[in-house]
Amino acid sequence: MLDSAIDRMPTANNSPQNNRRKQSVGPSDELSERELDVLQLLVQGLKNNEIAEELCVTIDTVKSHMSRIMYQLSASDRTQAALMALRRGIVSL
Repeated sequence: MLDSAIDRMPTANNSPQNNRRKQSVGPSDELSERELDVLQLLVQGLKNNEIAEELCVTIDTVKSHMSRIMYQLSASDRTQAALMALRRGIVSL
């Protein structure tokens, strides 16, 4: 009984912080920590300029991250990317 409790304890390899670093979205693709930050702000309803301000980056950098996020999620637009990320549990509200 104690062994099963120990097996369920978080370790460095399966801790939420480590899982946050990169999130697998496809067979070989992963979202970077920064892309996850952008995606989290997107699902909160922020616009590109607001995301850029929040993350202290340029709007072009946000657009670049958004393009990669949409490609990796096979989303056709921002709204679809946000919905897919929420449904897959990549980010939460």
